[in-house]
Amino acid sequence: AEVNGTPETLLAPPEISGQSTMVPLRFISETFGAVVGYDNKTGRVTVTKETAEEGTTVEGRVDSLRIGDSHYGWSMDNPTDYTIDRGFDGSYTYFEYDDNNWIGVVVNKIPEDYSFDEDFASLKSEASEYTLVAAQKDTNDPTVKKAYVKYKDKVDTCEEYIYATKDYVYNTIVVFSNELKEEQAKASGILATFKPY
Repeated sequence: AEVNGTPETLLAPPEISGQSTMVPLRFISETFGAVVGYDNKTGRVTVTKETAEEGTTVEGRVDSLRIGDSHYGWSMDNPTDYTIDRGFDGSYTYFEYDDNNWIGVVVNKIPEDYSFDEDFASLKSEASEYTLVAAQKDTNDPTVKKAYVKYKDKVDTCEEYIYATKDYVYNTIVVFSNELKEEQAKASGILATFKPY
């Protein structure tokens, strides 16, 4: 592994299990500043990290062409100039250009009573408070149903996609100021490369 440009030796190699990549817990935890403990009696592993001050973030940069999540099975072109805010469980990832302009990916397990048509109708209904620019859906691919809605007001333009697979619903969104036309178009292009797999 490489940490901040320095090679490090793992105690065990990563392993692929199903659609997940398993890596050594101690190495990952300690690399991010946590302390790992093990209780021989109970076999319990604890990972402890001091609580960060409110408002602090962990920032990083990934230079790869694509970015995504192997557990939830998605990828897209990497917005390399953005700050990443990611949930610990990976169910949401936000790429922030600044406080008001961003790209988001939210993943939810498909509920038993899920209806793609109702989800699309709900998305269009939420957009009804704005000027609706586009609303379309594509159900031709039996493995992924896709919907798209674009709407705007005097300040911002929003584009949202829904991707429904047999396991997950992926909600992706771009929110950008109308004043940042070039960056808005770039972010829209990045979001259009999103692929569930």
